[in-house]
Amino acid sequence: MTSTRSSSYGVAAVGLLVLLRITIGWHLLYEGCHKLSSLDSDRPWSSASYLQASEGPLGPVFSGLVGAISVAPETQFDPDVIDDQWHDDLRRFAGYHQLSKEQFESAEGEMRFVLKQFTANIEDPGGLQWVLDQYRKDAKRPVGSLTTSERHRFDQNRYALSRQVDRLTKQLYQQLQALLTFEQQQRGNWQVSAGRVGWINWLVTWGLVLAGGCMLLGLFSRVAAVTSSILLASFYLTMPPLPGLTATSVGGGHYLYVNTNLIESIASMLLAFVPSGRWAGLDALVQPLLNRLFISANARGGNADDRPLGKVAKGTENAS
Repeated sequence: MTSTRSSSYGVAAVGLLVLLRITIGWHLLYEGCHKLSSLDSDRPWSSASYLQASEGPLGPVFSGLVGAISVAPETQFDPDVIDDQWHDDLRRFAGYHQLSKEQFESAEGEMRFVLKQFTANIEDPGGLQWVLDQYRKDAKRPVGSLTTSERHRFDQNRYALSRQVDRLTKQLYQQLQALLTFEQQQRGNWQVSAGRVGWINWLVTWGLVLAGGCMLLGLFSRVAAVTSSILLASFYLTMPPLPGLTATSVGGGHYLYVNTNLIESIASMLLAFVPSGRWAGLDALVQPLLNRLFISANARGGNADDRPLGKVAKGTENAS
């Protein structure tokens, strides 16, 4: 059966489809393993920041999953907005670690100190004030109206402001962590484990590991391909590269409507329609075994159903 199906595709096509499955599987598996290994580091991975930064038509839906505060792009770096976001984080931090009243008051003091640093940097004429002013002007303009050079300037300004916010946010989290007792620290990282974000982190991490591993090994390859396609599509929808959005310029690359997440999602769905795991993978061993078990179970079930009917028929003949 396997040889018949593969021969209809041609040797070159079979080889390329298997290679495509292996490369996508390796990519997803490595991503998942990297996220798992980061849990033991001082900067564990969390989907919170990714979901909070979600843009596009479904942006409010994804950011709402982590309780992110929805703001206009031109105001996202305003001190008042940053203050609201940090206060929201502080409440979740306090609830997760069950801070005492004294600890919460100290945490608020640490947050006010870091916010004062941010405000001083933003309002310094020789610092980031001109960057923020230019960013606000560009962000207020209609989507797609910026020229290439203006878009480049907008991305650079946003990157500079984001770096400042990220640096001070990390500083704040470190200072908050220092307030915890040993017992509170044993509860783990609140960004990774707390509430709905914890479930999303778990689903994404293990979804990548299992789907990627199965695609790499060719085990349950069609189910793994569909799962991979859904995961990648969700990543695409969270940050779609639509005109005027952040995802159009990421890591030195430039995208418009199509990025690597969409390409891999479509390719994974394609793999769901071909038996690549039987051509070169564990499906060649597992699927025949499962088929035999299924046929055997059906046969036993059929025999069990026939016996009572036979006895009833025999009894009827004797009675007559």
